[in-house]
Amino acid sequence: KVTSDSVSRVTRMLFVTSSYFVISTAPISLHFIVDSYVRPGSDDLTQAKLDMSFTVLYLFQFSHFVINFYCYTVTNKRFRRSVKKLKDEVKNRITRHGGLASDSHDVNSSAERSKNQSMDAVSKSHY
Repeated sequence: KVTSDSVSRVTRMLFVTSSYFVISTAPISLHFIVDSYVRPGSDDLTQAKLDMSFTVLYLFQFSHFVINFYCYTVTNKRFRRSVKKLKDEVKNRITRHGGLASDSHDVNSSAERSKNQSMDAVSKSHY
């Protein structure tokens, strides 16, 4: 059942997430423009500063994913229930198996077994 309140919440959430996307991507976009003019022929210190600003702005750009997650969590009950269910399933699996990678077909445990078998074969061939 769609109510005017739920439509309003979704509209606000979409506005906030879209606005934050623009706010978080505008600085890196400007950086690319500035970098294209400043970098050619610049000294090592200037290039290091450009690289550092790129790193900081690049990380800031991806902060919008965090904002999206929180906006969805705040505005959507079904999403909150799904996240809680997923968290509980992961927690139960960790508790039940003593860790995330406990399957007998786990790549790491298979690789470890292969490595141990190879080491045994090598040590037997030397004696």
